[in-house]
Amino acid sequence: MIGLKIKRWITVGIITLLFLLMSGTSYTGEERVVIGVVFSSDNPYYEEIHRSFINTLKERGDIEKINFLVQRPNPDPVAWSNAIRKLIVYDASILITYGAGATEAARYEVDRQKVFYAGVLSPDDTLKKPPYKGGVGSTVPISSILRYLKKTGDVKRVGVMFYPEERTSIKEAKELKAYAERMKLSAVLLPVHSRMEIGQKIRLFDIDALYITGSSFLEKNIVYVDDLLKKKDIPIVTSQGGLEKRAVISLYTDPEIVGRMLASIISEPDSPGSADRFVSARKTRLVFNKSLCLKHNLEIPLELLTGADEVIR
Repeated sequence: MIGLKIKRWITVGIITLLFLLMSGTSYTGEERVVIGVVFSSDNPYYEEIHRSFINTLKERGDIEKINFLVQRPNPDPVAWSNAIRKLIVYDASILITYGAGATEAARYEVDRQKVFYAGVLSPDDTLKKPPYKGGVGSTVPISSILRYLKKTGDVKRVGVMFYPEERTSIKEAKELKAYAERMKLSAVLLPVHSRMEIGQKIRLFDIDALYITGSSFLEKNIVYVDDLLKKKDIPIVTSQGGLEKRAVISLYTDPEIVGRMLASIISEPDSPGSADRFVSARKTRLVFNKSLCLKHNLEIPLELLTGADEVIR
């Protein structure tokens, strides 16, 4: 029995050590702030935000005061919750969540920890109450994506795909449908809960283009979505960063700016009377994938190309 207990303690110790090593933390014997980081998915866009955040802390000399524990779970509610619970067990006093999925999950798992978030499109007031201490919301003029799309070709019916487990994805889909109707476009909402349902919706509906809402789940399955759409010659447009190689038009908040803003609100002194810190990033990046446009027989007007931040050829 004693031998079994010793083995268990050794196993726990090894797991703890591996967790710390894999998270890129170091221990110097000094008291540090432990910050847990949860990505809603391993989207390159969230990675860019985090890189900018870390670089800004380094510039300010704050990075030496922090131990980071990083989690990159699969994009589903159970995985997000489990990732947050792990960080709480490891005594993270601050949690940073990237994307709506992990941010929403924190509400139900966190008790005393402070939560800061980034990479969430148009967060509502529920994300400005405890346990949220601050956040960088993203403001993207999604109606512009439809306007650009209309100028590239004869587009009349747009599918709007969203993931119901991410409330901001639902909100964006409904807003886009309203914008489409004002522009005399037909828009069909396509809620999907699983990979199988993605295939069913794409095969079932006749659309000229597919709008991918900001969603970690959809980003994770973008290769599958793209493969299905290629067979029907349907282009993708999106507000989700990280999909530039798959979408003919991408419009999203600049991750460099978001990361810097996140570092600023976290670095502010915290006192009993300090206000919660919620800001909005408005600088966007517009990317046209000219190569994909040619494959879909779409033409990007010169005035749009000259206004783009990047053109993929």
